[in-house]
Amino acid sequence: MKKQNQSLKDYFIEELTNEILASSLKPGDKLKSIRELASTHHVSRSVILNGLKEMTDNGLIEKDENNHYIVSSIKKYNRIETILYFLNFTNSSLNDLERKSILEIKYGMDALAIDLLIGKLKEEDYLRLNSILDIKIGRANEAFSHLASLEYFKFMKELYLLTNNMIMTLFINAFINPILLLIEDYCNETKYEDLFISSKRMLKALYEGKLEEAKAYSKERFLS
Repeated sequence: MKKQNQSLKDYFIEELTNEILASSLKPGDKLKSIRELASTHHVSRSVILNGLKEMTDNGLIEKDENNHYIVSSIKKYNRIETILYFLNFTNSSLNDLERKSILEIKYGMDALAIDLLIGKLKEEDYLRLNSILDIKIGRANEAFSHLASLEYFKFMKELYLLTNNMIMTLFINAFINPILLLIEDYCNETKYEDLFISSKRMLKALYEGKLEEAKAYSKERFLS
């Protein structure tokens, strides 16, 4: 389903990317003709051509010796540009392995942020970050879980930006969709109160210079 304010080209790319992710289309599979794709996705041929060009430029698809569009070989997914592009057009639920992978990276980023900011957090920054976590606890439903995930992502981004670390800024910007999916999955499991309470405790410990306590609360946030 096309999202509000989403361009037709991005809608088509997302649909095709999700087919690849779900293995409906596998590496080496030939895509339908331009006309068939336009008919299937209810968009114009120019939209299809623009979408295919972008996906080709980013390594998700390629042309074979007969000039047919095919799904790229798995080797091409080793390109960091292709991986990031692929992730940011992925909107399905995360499987357990994907959740674990993103969590491990996130734990590392959180630990680095704490090491860089411990005892250095200014009062105004502490109060500003704490206010983001003051979301009114409401009934656990899909709409609230989405709102909660957006607010928590905002908290994460603001915290990472305070470190002035380029790698952390790259991580938070490159993995927006997977991180939001991870948080929303967690909030859908009615654990949003625990998430925000432990985040407040981590922030307080960080502000007060309590290193081990801050790291403990940080990892506690996503432990089942």
